[in-house]
Amino acid sequence: MKNYILLFSLIGLFISCADNNHVCDVPTNGFIDGSDQTIMMGSQETVEVFKKIDAAWAARDYETLKAHIGNGTFYHDDGIVSNNGDSFVAKIESSYQSSLEKEEEWGWTTNFAFSVKPSAS
Repeated sequence: MKNYILLFSLIGLFISCADNNHVCDVPTNGFIDGSDQTIMMGSQETVEVFKKIDAAWAARDYETLKAHIGNGTFYHDDGIVSNNGDSFVAKIESSYQSSLEKEEEWGWTTNFAFSVKPSAS
């Protein structure tokens, strides 16, 4: 379950980095309560970046993963906060090692990915 929360957090991160230079049939659809923002479709490029991150994470290819994680704030499900690629990788490696010690199954299946973003940040 922890991996799903982190996975969806990453999706949100990359949704916010999606390309703004594309044309959609319906440019916006939806709303964010308390703001004048609307929801827009993201790009396939964002989904492709997510797939690279997902594959690198599953393979524990931390150099590739760090290359796709910028400086920012990442909230983990246990309250730990990572602020860059190095701290993010240290946290997920710690979680992986903990699962080995507890003899818990580690891994996940990604069944879908899509990209949406707010119209303004």
